[in-house]
Amino acid sequence: MAKVVNESVSRGAITDFLALFNDTGRVFISDIQSIEGEYRDLFKRMADVRIWSTSAVLLNKGEQCFGAIVVMNPRANSGSLDLIEMIGISISNSLFYEKARAEYEYRLNFDQVTGLRKRETFNNLGESYVEYDCSFMGVFASDIIRLSDINEKFGYMAGNARLKMVADVISGVFTGYDIYRYEQDEIVVFCKDIDKKSFMGLVRIVRESLDDLDVSVSTGFSWTDKPDIARQLSEVRLMYDIEKDAKLKSLDSIMRNKVFKDVVSEIEKGSFMVYYQPKVDSRTGITVGAEALIRFFDEAHGVVGPIHFIEILEENRCSHLIDLFVLDEVCKAQKLRCISDRRVVPVSVNFSKNTLEYADLLEQVKEIMNRYDLPEGLVQIEITESVGDMDIVLINNIAQSLISMGFRLSMDDFGTKYSNLEMLFKFPFSIAKIDRSLVKNLESNEKSRIMLKHLISMIMELGIECVAEGAENEEQVRLLQQFGCNIIQGYFYSKPVTLDVFTSEFVEKTRNQL
Repeated sequence: MAKVVNESVSRGAITDFLALFNDTGRVFISDIQSIEGEYRDLFKRMADVRIWSTSAVLLNKGEQCFGAIVVMNPRANSGSLDLIEMIGISISNSLFYEKARAEYEYRLNFDQVTGLRKRETFNNLGESYVEYDCSFMGVFASDIIRLSDINEKFGYMAGNARLKMVADVISGVFTGYDIYRYEQDEIVVFCKDIDKKSFMGLVRIVRESLDDLDVSVSTGFSWTDKPDIARQLSEVRLMYDIEKDAKLKSLDSIMRNKVFKDVVSEIEKGSFMVYYQPKVDSRTGITVGAEALIRFFDEAHGVVGPIHFIEILEENRCSHLIDLFVLDEVCKAQKLRCISDRRVVPVSVNFSKNTLEYADLLEQVKEIMNRYDLPEGLVQIEITESVGDMDIVLINNIAQSLISMGFRLSMDDFGTKYSNLEMLFKFPFSIAKIDRSLVKNLESNEKSRIMLKHLISMIMELGIECVAEGAENEEQVRLLQQFGCNIIQGYFYSKPVTLDVFTSEFVEKTRNQL
C-alpha cells in the first residue's frame, strides 16, 4: 500500500519519521523492531496501525520539501526504492510547478501589501456590475488621509504599515465580502445581497475601529436595492472626500487654535510626547543610539505625527518651545538611566532653524544641562541643512557654545542640497546623517549608489561619523554596509516608539550582547 503525504513534514508522526531519512532522502525499514529502542513513540504508532515495514522517499525540489511517498509493508527488499524515487521526482516536479503557478496567480490577483484583491480583478467583472447578480448591494470605501505625505516624509514602509492596519480592520469586519485595494490609498468593499440594517451595522463597527488607529481615515458608504456599482462608487467617493476635507480642516483648526496659541499649556497638559527611533550598528544588530521625535496627542484624532503641525509651529515661530521640551525630556530620561546604573545610548534632538535663531536659546539649553548634569556625549544636536542660509558667524558661535556644553553636533538631511558639502567645512559637525531621499532608491538606481558611495567615503575621510536614515529593506542595509556606513536608522529596524518600548526592546535587550 502506498500513500502520497503532502502535508507539513514537521507535523505529527512524520516529525520522528523524518529523522530516519539518509542524505539522499530515502529510508527503508525492513522490520520496525529495529527502531523500537531509539524511536519508541514512532514504533508504537506504526504498530498500532499494523505497519511492520516501510519504504519512503522525500518529495524534494531544490531546497523545498513537499512531503513524502511512503510504501507501507512492502516486500522484504529495498529495491523498490528506485521506482518510488522515480515516481517521487515526477510528483515533486508537479508539486513545485503547481506551487509556482499558484504563487504567480496570487501575485497577479492580490496586493502584496494588504493581501486584498487588486483592482484589476474587479475590472475583469465589469465596472457597470450588471454581472453582479444580486438584489441588494452595499458599498463601503476608505481613503487614508495624506498617505502620500507619510510616504514622502517617513518612507514607504511607514505608509505601507498604516495601509496594512486599515486593511486588516476592514477585512476583520467585512468577513466574507469582496474587498479590493482599489487605488493607492483606497480600499473598497462590495457586499452582495446584504440587507440595509446588517450593512449599516458593519459600517458603524468599522468606522469606530478605524477611528482608534494611529492614522486618519475618511470613509464613505452606500446601500441600495437597485445595484448600480458605478453610481454607488461615485456616491461613496463624494462622501469620503467631504469627510476628508472636514477632518483636514478640523485637524488644522485644532493645531492652530488649540495647540499653537498656547503651546506651553499643551506641553504642561502632556499633549506632546517624545518617541524614539533606534540607530543600529548593522554589523552587530546592537542599538547604539536613537533620534528623539515629537508627537502630539489629541482626543479626537489620537497620536498625530509632526507632518500635521511642524510647519504651523515654524510659521508661528514657536518651534523652539517644542525643541527645548524634547531636549528636557531626553535629558531627564538619560539622567534616570545613569543614576540607576543602566545602559545608556546617545540620543539626538533636532534643532530647527527657528530654534537656532531664538535669542535665549543658549541660556535655556545651559539651564537644562545644569539641571541634569549629564556626562558628555549622551545627547546630540541634529541641525538641518537649512541653517546654511543663516549668518556663518552666528551659527559658528552657537555651535561652539553647544559643543562646550557637552553636545556632539550632527548635520541632518545631508545630501539634500549642494550647499551641504560646504557646510561640512564651515561648521564643526562630528556626525553627518545621510538623508532618506538618497537611500530610498539605492537598490534600483545605479547613479544613487555611485553618488552615495563617494559621499560616504568623503565623510569618513574627513573624520566625521556617518549615519544613514530611511533604510527600509535588507538590500539597502547591505549596500550601506558595503559603502562603509554601518550606523543605520530606519523602518527596517523599527518605527519610532515610546520611551518604554525603546528602553525594553532595544536598549535592554541588546545589553547582554555587549
